[in-house]
Amino acid sequence: MMKSNLVELAQLYAMFSDRTRLRIMQILARGPRNVTSLCKELKLKQPIVSSRLGLLRMSGFVEGKRKGREIIYETNKAALKTLASATATPRAGQDEVGKATWSLRPSCGGRSCWRTSFPSLS
Repeated sequence: MMKSNLVELAQLYAMFSDRTRLRIMQILARGPRNVTSLCKELKLKQPIVSSRLGLLRMSGFVEGKRKGREIIYETNKAALKTLASATATPRAGQDEVGKATWSLRPSCGGRSCWRTSFPSLS
């Protein structure tokens, strides 16, 4: 893996350096939840949870599906699988692992954030 890819990968993993974002991912790994459920389980106020969810959604690790008046959030398993494969060591005779493309968006509510583009995983 080239040095620039490693830098991008390290920055992407920084998405999980925030304790609240990591806890949200752990909860969503157990099953889909709405914001109210996440707030109760995390014992945090809605604006804090929503801002962390927003970053996870923009990075592609969490997806939201509208169900009536609420949004149900769940992990994007394809994104997590691609992230895991991007960190794997390629075997002899294989092409580069982790064909996802990561791009830094100029602004994400005043912060820089990552947006992922994932190939179809067949």
